[in-house]
Amino acid sequence: MEEKLSSVAKAFTPSPIQELSHLAQRCNAINLAEGFPDFPAPPHIKNAAVSAINSDFNQYRHVQGICDHLAIMAKKMHGLDVDPLTDIAICCGQTEAFAAAVFAIIDQGDEVILFDPSYETYEGCITMARGVPVFVALDPPHWTLDPNKLMQSITGRTKAIVLNSPQNPTGKVFTKDELETIAEVCCRRDCLAITDEVYEHITYDNEKHISLASFTGMQERTIITSSLSKTFSVTGWRVGWAIAPAVIASAIRNIHVKITDSAPAPFQEAALTALRSPPEYFESLRREYELKRDYIVKFLAGVGFKIQFKPQGSFFLFAEIPESCPLSDVEYVTELIKQAGVVAVPGRGFFHKKKFSREDCSYQNRYIRFAFCKSDDTLAAAAQKLGELSEASGCLKRRPKMSTLIDLAEEQRAPLLNDDDDIVPCSSSNGPEASTPSPSPSASPTTDPSQRLSSLDVFRGLTVALMILVDDAGGAFPSINHSPWFGVTLADFVMPFFLFGVGVSVSLAFKKMSSKRMATKKVILRTLKLFLLGLFLQGGYFHGRNHLTYGVDVGKIRWLGVLQRISIGYLLAAMSEIWLVNNNMVDSPATFVRKYYIQWMFAFLLCSAYMCLLYGLYVPNWDYEALSMTFPGASESQIVHCEVRGSLEPPCNAVGLIDRIILGEHHLYQRPVYRRTKECSVNSPDYGPLPPNAPGWCLAPFDPEGILSSLMAAITCFVGLHFGHILVHFKGQMQRVFLWSILLFPLLIAGYVFELLGIPFCKPLYTLSYMCITAGASGLFLTIIYCVVDVKCFRKPTRLLEWMGMNALIIFAVAACDLFPAALQGFYWRSPENNLVDGTEMLFQAMLHSRKWGTLVFVLLEILFWGLVAGFLHMKGIYIKLSMAVQTLDHGTNVSKGVGDGGMTEYCFKIKHSSFLSVRRDMQKEN
Repeated sequence: MEEKLSSVAKAFTPSPIQELSHLAQRCNAINLAEGFPDFPAPPHIKNAAVSAINSDFNQYRHVQGICDHLAIMAKKMHGLDVDPLTDIAICCGQTEAFAAAVFAIIDQGDEVILFDPSYETYEGCITMARGVPVFVALDPPHWTLDPNKLMQSITGRTKAIVLNSPQNPTGKVFTKDELETIAEVCCRRDCLAITDEVYEHITYDNEKHISLASFTGMQERTIITSSLSKTFSVTGWRVGWAIAPAVIASAIRNIHVKITDSAPAPFQEAALTALRSPPEYFESLRREYELKRDYIVKFLAGVGFKIQFKPQGSFFLFAEIPESCPLSDVEYVTELIKQAGVVAVPGRGFFHKKKFSREDCSYQNRYIRFAFCKSDDTLAAAAQKLGELSEASGCLKRRPKMSTLIDLAEEQRAPLLNDDDDIVPCSSSNGPEASTPSPSPSASPTTDPSQRLSSLDVFRGLTVALMILVDDAGGAFPSINHSPWFGVTLADFVMPFFLFGVGVSVSLAFKKMSSKRMATKKVILRTLKLFLLGLFLQGGYFHGRNHLTYGVDVGKIRWLGVLQRISIGYLLAAMSEIWLVNNNMVDSPATFVRKYYIQWMFAFLLCSAYMCLLYGLYVPNWDYEALSMTFPGASESQIVHCEVRGSLEPPCNAVGLIDRIILGEHHLYQRPVYRRTKECSVNSPDYGPLPPNAPGWCLAPFDPEGILSSLMAAITCFVGLHFGHILVHFKGQMQRVFLWSILLFPLLIAGYVFELLGIPFCKPLYTLSYMCITAGASGLFLTIIYCVVDVKCFRKPTRLLEWMGMNALIIFAVAACDLFPAALQGFYWRSPENNLVDGTEMLFQAMLHSRKWGTLVFVLLEILFWGLVAGFLHMKGIYIKLSMAVQTLDHGTNVSKGVGDGGMTEYCFKIKHSSFLSVRRDMQKEN
């Protein structure tokens, strides 16, 4: 019967994209080939369709309300004056609208310009209309339009130009200059234009869709086609439209009626509801797809794909096979289906110019299209399967069993953020290394593949290492231990480093969110978890090294430790990021300021409230119970004479007053640092006997924790937020470093200036000068680490710190909080002093003939040990998390299974294996 077919029918073959989709369905493979979402459509739109069916809108129908609303949107978005009665035709999807437009204007022999690569439907429709497709190649890798190529392709027979922007398959959004070039050609050569604008609401990185019809002289010669399918995740409803001059729109409508009569009636009714969706829906859609775009870019770059062009719109990624991989696009996709069960589309199907041999290095058979309009679980599963099969070269390993897990080599990984956000992994065996978006530089397929900033992992790993160092070696080296009261030592930078990291991560994690209420709920829950974790670890239940006991009198539990105070800073920073940031797009310094100025004002108010209370509260005399020096075992009341305002000395400051009133003296830290001041210790800055005539407050059994000072501590989080905002909105690496520098150096200078003006450095009070100097130092260290790790890609020297940063919670809990050493001390020989921990430390002291240096060597080896433990956990894909990542807030109630985090990723209680998103996120940590 084949001879009965028309010549047109014989010329057509099945769509390779649909065939691949059918193959994925038959083989139960992961379908990243066809551009349809595998997650539910918005409920309000589905409910509208059900309601229309139940209301018997089931016959031929034309819903004029759609045309009315499209005319309003065209005016609002593009300034077009569209008559809804004459200039709009409703069709069965954009495909029919495009086909009808071609049939309406193209005669046999008419030439139609297409930009190559292009979607397969365009050529087919032109061929059916007996037109002649003429392809103008866009120049890779950024798919730019060469005006000369376009002009050279125009002839006297050219009737129309087809434009798809944002484009399938590349994700390109045509620039204003390129659109002006096309418009100029159309006007000069009297050509029509047919535009496919189905992805008009799906653009990224502040790119804005501009309709070709909005240019001077183009509305009367442009046919706009679009549909509900992509914007509202209803590709099967088949409701689309064409907007054109009245004569052409009438012809399209007549062709449509002759072929299909009408679009599905109930779905037309639902389309009206969809088009009336609030602006928040479209912004949420854009943010959610941008997250998915970033995720797939990072994981494909991480397994070796060359991604020199990051999609600016649509939900497709056109990824180039590495030059070192000998497979063509078809061969690669074939192996991907056979071995990994993942389906993508070979790129050559989108190219139409003459194909060159592979030996000639033609780019046309080196690209693969991946659709990322899929659920988080689908993308995570695809990332894992592809990761399991990828060699360092980017090729696929041939393996007999798909179940075998092969760890990715460390050198495959690509930094999260590269210059201009282009993903160009470093590659050098000795120097810069490649890295992937996964949580670390050497994540296995079972790790969380969420996006992470490597330098931030290193930064918080350094913070945990410093905490171990100063806690365990501070006794031997009082100079690095916490300052007795005024002044700054190495130990005094640890908590600000934590707080600063929290701010950076919050900014990354919350840069995209669709539900403020859900985000708020997540933040509150995470804050409570972190606070309770702090009570458990630092509330007095564990008695630390050299104490084989545990338990705490709840009447004396310590309310505010490091984690509890960090939770307060996190809460204030995250809430401000959710509720005090404007939704405007940032495309200039002015819009950057407008976006965040309310947040800055809030931080200023917190700082002002702290300063007013610190210097304005009246501190009366107060008393406390202390052990009697005269009668051992007895206690006696001691009176501290104050009756002052604005004192920053240990006994009479407002911070201590508020803590004593609200928390109670029994709930404060029982080893006050001021016992190491000159007034209270003959061995200052170390602990020692009281000097003669020591003041009575030296015997006070508590130290101000800082409810009040936590307000100023939160400002450090806000400084971190600002650093994170620069990461989010400014893409050039050197630009980020410059902007960070003009913030951190003034902070450092301001800290010293405030010190000279009489506001001393004081960690217990968290004074303004202390906040400035430590926040500036935090920014300086992060900037240096960022330059080394993410810009220069020198990651080997910081590998241990990066591993520690990715599992900072477990290191913090078992090492910094002494859980592991105390547990080891529980196994001893005959007497508790004969245990492995103390024995090892004494061994080093004996070998070096020095208690101080032996202790230091022991602590450094302890840090090395925990770095290796963190590396082992990382290689096994085990990450301890406090909660689901905050990026999942971008997906409504769909909570992804593992995120590189957002909120406080580092403090977590979940072991996560290869889950997606994490990005809000975190991203990151402190997280």
